[in-house]
Amino acid sequence: KESVFVSKNASSSMEVKYDIMPLELAKVVAKDLFHTALSMIALKVTNSDVQTLIDPNTGNSLLIDLTEAVLLTDNDSFNQQRIRSFLDELLSLLSSTIHT
Repeated sequence: KESVFVSKNASSSMEVKYDIMPLELAKVVAKDLFHTALSMIALKVTNSDVQTLIDPNTGNSLLIDLTEAVLLTDNDSFNQQRIRSFLDELLSLLSSTIHT
């Protein structure tokens, strides 16, 4: 069975009770977070401060603290930059929490 290592330095919003997360669980976490992010972008919402709660048993995740969320407008020249920043933040969160 393959596994991924979970950082012991996880932020308080990502408390994980495992030192090693099964690979299948890590896949659920990544899929769930990106599904949420893409759904938000489809609704023209981005968030520059990604914080999550992750169920350590199921891998289901929830984005919390959307105080930095921004509603994208059609005439905003910064939309692409905001979307890229949102996805970069998400990738950074995943890479700092889950190590292969």
